[in-house]
Amino acid sequence: MLVGSWPNAAYFPYPPLNLDFVTMSPSGKEVMEMKLNQARWNEKLKTIKRKFGDIPIFAFIDWAATSNTPLGRFSQSLTKEQQREFLKIADEFFREKDVIFVYPVHGGTMGIDAHILSFGKSRVYDALAPEFQTYKTIRELAQKRT
Repeated sequence: MLVGSWPNAAYFPYPPLNLDFVTMSPSGKEVMEMKLNQARWNEKLKTIKRKFGDIPIFAFIDWAATSNTPLGRFSQSLTKEQQREFLKIADEFFREKDVIFVYPVHGGTMGIDAHILSFGKSRVYDALAPEFQTYKTIRELAQKRT
């Protein structure tokens, strides 16, 4: 069994937990601007490594009930082309930071208020959906890592 948490566990006022991994997400603003904040990420990664040691850090495009989330912004505000470009930007950025980028293939709600739906009917993101068409880019990025 593995135990993971969000990076805010590094700021708790008691001794650090014995975590196996930490998960993080770009902010909605970073998605919209298609630029990851170097200073923000450097500080968070430094704190995580100081508190938890050399454990895997996973970054994914987070989601929740509304489209006012990173995945909501990614799927509802960016064009297909921008989505593909953001995946490339994030992949390169996280690779340089030794963070494992978890590609958004299937899953994650785009929000109950999503208007661009996977296959015209699902509020769950799907890289194969014609509305997004990011799967080919994801495959290419993943193949570079092997």
